Amino acid sequence: MLRAALLVLLARGALRVVPFRVIVRSLRGGTETATLTDANAARVAKSNEAIRRKIWAIDAAGRHLLPRKPCLTQALIVHRLLRRHGRPSELRLGARRAADGKLEAHAWIESGGEIVIGGKALAEGYTPLPSLFAPSDRPGR
Repeated sequence: MLRAALLVLLARGALRVVPFRVIVRSLRGGTETATLTDANAARVAKSNEAIRRKIWAIDAAGRHLLPRKPCLTQALIVHRLLRRHGRPSELRLGARRAADGKLEAHAWIESGGEIVIGGKALAEGYTPLPSLFAPSDRPGR
């Protein structure tokens, strides 16, 4: 949990001082997804559980340390975590109009066709924006 808290604080600090285009550029390319075989299925299952625990810790740390708008910070950390472990990861951004007419944004991560962090807000009407990556630049592909 301490590591997750430190990552959240570091990522939030980076978002404040590093231009977003530089952050997106650093996420291009990356690790290819490993092929699953019977020989490594048990190792992958154990790794999946470890990744789920890390995502839970990042989610909890983000909610407690950044009570307002933690989604982009959490999404960037989870995106990097998944890629480092050879898992597919798609950073998604969405937008909607609030009742008062203001534009609101949200970030989430999709992996293997599932939303792994930030999914709650999708039910609240966020419209996904086009991907930040060209098909050949998408991490994990």
